[in-house]
Amino acid sequence: MSFIAIEMLNTKDRVALTNRNNANTVIVIKINLSFSSAVWG
Repeated sequence: MSFIAIEMLNTKDRVALTNRNNANTVIVIKINLSFSSAVWG
């Protein structure tokens, strides 16, 4: 699930991720952890 979300973000905001890859990756991971918690409980 995380990989899919990151791929979607890469496609949508490739330039932003290229410029701020580390920060965006941390944000995506946090969002995915929250999302996974909501989905899987």
